Amino acid sequence: MFRRHKQSTKKDRVGEYKESIFEQKEQLRKLETEKEGPSKLSLLQIEPTTRCNLDCIYCARKRFIKSGEITVGDVETEKILVALKKLKGKVETVLYQGWGEPMLCRDLPKLLEKAHKIGAKTAIVTNGVIFKKEVFDKCDSVTVSIDSFRPDYIGRRGVSSAKVKENIINLRNNYPNLPILLEAAVSKKNIDELEEIIDFAKEIKAKVKFLLQIGEALPPVDNHDIQKIESLASANPDIVEWSKPEELLLNKEHSVLKNKLYVDIHGKVTIPYHEKDVLLGGIEEIDKITDRLIKESSQSKSTRPYDLTDLQRLRPNLQERDFSMLRESLEREIEETEKMVREKLQEMWDSLTPMLELTHDQKVISEKLWEHPDLQKRRNDQKVSEFVSSISQYVSENPNITFEDFLSHSLAILKLRE
Repeated sequence: MFRRHKQSTKKDRVGEYKESIFEQKEQLRKLETEKEGPSKLSLLQIEPTTRCNLDCIYCARKRFIKSGEITVGDVETEKILVALKKLKGKVETVLYQGWGEPMLCRDLPKLLEKAHKIGAKTAIVTNGVIFKKEVFDKCDSVTVSIDSFRPDYIGRRGVSSAKVKENIINLRNNYPNLPILLEAAVSKKNIDELEEIIDFAKEIKAKVKFLLQIGEALPPVDNHDIQKIESLASANPDIVEWSKPEELLLNKEHSVLKNKLYVDIHGKVTIPYHEKDVLLGGIEEIDKITDRLIKESSQSKSTRPYDLTDLQRLRPNLQERDFSMLRESLEREIEETEKMVREKLQEMWDSLTPMLELTHDQKVISEKLWEHPDLQKRRNDQKVSEFVSSISQYVSENPNITFEDFLSHSLAILKLRE
């Protein structure tokens, strides 16, 4: 694949590889594209309705309806069907979720079926009150919003948790292989009930996602509660995931939102989970918007440095000689990166040291770390946010920490060689 003169020595070839590393990576990317197929929109979220059959005390829906930000009704089915037809082969997953309960949308089965016809996987988020086989038959995954299994659940949501639990069990019995996610909004009200939700998830072979409660209807969690959630997530890594505080501060540049679109019942196309003023256009031009996002995503991917995991994955496509040479080059790049990262971590530690003589408060440590210029520039990067959250917690919990501890733990979090 990578041609070399027969007379070239190994040393010469290493030099040539070093000089043409960019070209080699481009060839690897071409191989990767051929193997994975063309890029797609990772998620198209469509709001099927803003009508709801519950009255959750912490939901902002009523407030938005009162202020006029939300009008009650259903999406125009025909407009969605036409839009989806334009996106054939361009979307990985179509998710039906919005400010209402999707099960109340009469045409939901038709919308799910159309998503399948364009080659996309289908998903819905439901409150679990209604069981419709004609809907679940067309779902590739289902998320059920459930915050508690205790009697006072009816006071928080206006429905008995027993009914929801019964429907979830029924869902699993009817669809043994269907991926089910239990999504719980966490507050002081249910912080002691999370283990019950995890245990139930284990029973029905489901997964759990914890979200921090947004709003003021229920008392919010504190740092101690967050540590408890992280402990539960660490103890059940294959079952539990959760959205950390930093991940609620999303904006249109956040990596989590790259390559995703949201369509409300009026056909407005925006970025999901973001302020309403990020309007990308109307549903009539969704194909153009999608093509633009896919292009931007592909360009972002093409500039990402290749690592050893990428190289190992593509090893079957390479001659052994080429693989060895590329590995040497990438190893050197990683070593240079590690050296640079160590220097930056030393700077961060030097800035933390005087402060640690006064306090080990995690929030204060986190804020101090964010002052570092390199972190500031990447504040909207999810991985950087996760690093700051994890390392600040580690420093907070270990008052006798040394720089070597800080360094080794930081490198373990960053996983530069993966």
